[in-house]
Order: sequence, then structure tokens, then C-alpha cells
Amino acid sequence: MSRGEIEVEIRIDGEEIEVNRFVQEMMGNAIAGAISALKGVRMDWNELKITVNRNRSANTNTNTNHVE
Repeated sequence: MSRGEIEVEIRIDGEEIEVNRFVQEMMGNAIAGAISALKGVRMDWNELKITVNRNRSANTNTNTNHVE
């Protein structure tokens, strides 16, 4: 994988969350490293998108002290 500058954009429920350069590099490099270990992934990729959805109805945590 080429070591070009990595930009990371974070959106939560459509709202963009600002992240500084350090966080962008830290998160980007960690994700890029994990992705590079997957079979079939080209090392010269340009864009990577990950979507994480939380299914609240599946949350069975009954701890009333739990903060989300």
C-alpha cells in the first residue's frame, strides 16, 4: 500500500464529526492495516468506506446505569 496522506471523515447520523490530523492518521492507519490483511484486497486502493449501523431493538442490556 502506498503511504499517501490518509483523510478520514466521520459522520454520525448524517452529522460530520470534526477530527484533527492526529486522529485522522491514527484511525486511517489502523483501519488500512486491518484491511490490508484481508484476502482479495488490492494494496493500491484509493477509497475505503465502512458503514456501522446499530440495531437498537437488539440491545438487550438491562443495566440502568449504562450510558450510551
